[in-house]
Amino acid sequence: MDLHDDLTHLLNAHSRDNESNTPDFILADYMMRCLVAFEVAVGLREQWYGHGHEPGRTDGPDVPLDELPKRQLLDGSIVEPE
Repeated sequence: MDLHDDLTHLLNAHSRDNESNTPDFILADYMMRCLVAFEVAVGLREQWYGHGHEPGRTDGPDVPLDELPKRQLLDGSIVEPE
């Protein structure tokens, strides 16, 4: 299982798909796309300020953008720090 499958199961287990009359897998896809949109926004913020943080670290240190790993989006495209 992956995160999409886990979200689908969790939404179904809590009957959250009933609230909007939307299938659980569509809601899970929406949530995954929200995460991707947020990751893109964070990347744009990092570009704006000219630095970034290593993934998984909240205490710094700042690292140059060219040292950050590439990110793969749901559509398979690769986002590289610029």
